Amino acid sequence: MDSFYARRWLAYMTAALLVATVTLYVAVSSASNVSVLTLQESNTPVRPAVQSADTGFIPLHPEDHSGRPPSTTQLFWNITKGQRRPDGVAKSVYLVNDAFPGPTIGARSGDTVIITVQNQLEGSEGTALHWHGLRVSNEMDGVVGVTQKAMMPGESFTYELRIPDDQYGSFWYHSHFEEQRADGLFGAFVVHRAESEAKPAHMHDHLYEDDRVLMVGDFHHRSAPDILAYYRDWKNFKIEPAPDSLLLNGRGYFNCSRAVPARPLDCEMVEMPKLTLTARRTRLRIVNTGSSIGVSVLVEGYSMTLLAVDGGSPASSQNRASGIGILYPGERVDVLLEAISAAPGQLTVALDRENMRFPNLALSPTQHFPLQISGALLASPSRDVPLDTVIDLSAAFGSSNVSTKIPEKVSTTILLYSTISYLAEYENRPKGFINRTSWDISGIQTPLSDLARSEWPSRVDALILPVQQGDWVDVVLNNMDDKGHPFHLHGQDFYVLALHKADRAGLFQTYNPFDAAQDPPELNLRTPLRKDTVLLAWRWRWKLYPQDDREEVAIGFII
Repeated sequence: MDSFYARRWLAYMTAALLVATVTLYVAVSSASNVSVLTLQESNTPVRPAVQSADTGFIPLHPEDHSGRPPSTTQLFWNITKGQRRPDGVAKSVYLVNDAFPGPTIGARSGDTVIITVQNQLEGSEGTALHWHGLRVSNEMDGVVGVTQKAMMPGESFTYELRIPDDQYGSFWYHSHFEEQRADGLFGAFVVHRAESEAKPAHMHDHLYEDDRVLMVGDFHHRSAPDILAYYRDWKNFKIEPAPDSLLLNGRGYFNCSRAVPARPLDCEMVEMPKLTLTARRTRLRIVNTGSSIGVSVLVEGYSMTLLAVDGGSPASSQNRASGIGILYPGERVDVLLEAISAAPGQLTVALDRENMRFPNLALSPTQHFPLQISGALLASPSRDVPLDTVIDLSAAFGSSNVSTKIPEKVSTTILLYSTISYLAEYENRPKGFINRTSWDISGIQTPLSDLARSEWPSRVDALILPVQQGDWVDVVLNNMDDKGHPFHLHGQDFYVLALHKADRAGLFQTYNPFDAAQDPPELNLRTPLRKDTVLLAWRWRWKLYPQDDREEVAIGFII
């Protein structure tokens, strides 16, 4: 494969009131060709990972993957829309092979997964899929208007995903076209560690019998285009509507009597999802598939130990607890659940209210779901241990010492500041800006990477940050908006080095100019958290540092 990589970046994400610091390996642009790989096929039948009606969780089968050689799997998906009642309210949602959410993919490090996606939507609605957290080639990344032209109805596209030999963990896929993700076009993607690879040191004490996925996220009864139109209307003062409900693996419960009279619903009372755990120790992979709201998850009768964040990055906390939070849209967390009680309990999901400026009277922001315990589990609960209520993810840290990888000084600092503003030239609609630059993506035009060089424009007004191969770069990003935003780095991981809160006197000022000598942040250079998605809170600063060599990458709002 023809490609070259920029070694790593030291990236800084900064804000003006609260400033958080993180480090990234970010890469320089390069042309790359899709590799066609011939891998040894496995004779072991691979069972599909589908939601269990008995347990409410999506069961995984690591035994089907970890011990076999790398293989090539080919899948064929049809994307359509259909009426469903995820929480009792009728809504048109996206379906993959008639399933909502989409199928869960299970694989192992080194596998190649080939997915041919057929767009069977009506009208002129395009689509594309992004593989969130996976290190895939740019051509397969699925970003409409950047790396791929949207698939129009009747068209298909084949994604060839070559999973790196050293990558494993909890990932997911979702549409990267307009607002389709918010209406259900997503699913889980889990890559299991090969048995031939040494197990991380922090995992030796965390053996488990079951492996489960829980996708949780906010849910609107109105369509995502309607929600976006409301938000863009200047009369609504840039306030996002609060969600109406929440879903666990595509299922929820809405009390029809809470419906707002001004917005009548086609609502039927449905049975509340019941959850069952069948092992004394379970690895639970939690994915926030929502649009704008962070979540906290508590499991009664279990102790919870932090194992990993995002794409399998080892993580630890100073406490065991019965819950964990806050997990923001796009983020993932793996925890070890260990039974400490023989009594049935409940799983509680609490929605964070930071981005809910106006309450939704129909919403129950904290919901409890019955949790059953299997008979085999009842006989041997673990010894009692003192528990805190919630593991604070913002205080978590990495489980390995990476101080030898991260330089104390870098030669380049890039300063960015982001906000959402009203401008008369855009009819006073809220519009996102980074360094006073805004970009409208065209999903139907051919991406530059697919055009002959003779067809390239002579002028491009995009914000381009040039770096040299092998450079470490600080990127300081100020969030000047009035709310937090998740940022996701495509095809790359980064280290979270520090969190800093700026002086309140700088409320309406940017962190600019930044003087590294005068304003040195306190950096965690030994055990920083490694992630691919992070919330940049209102006027916070994050410092990021790239973890791997990689081709060109992009970072942007998750919306």
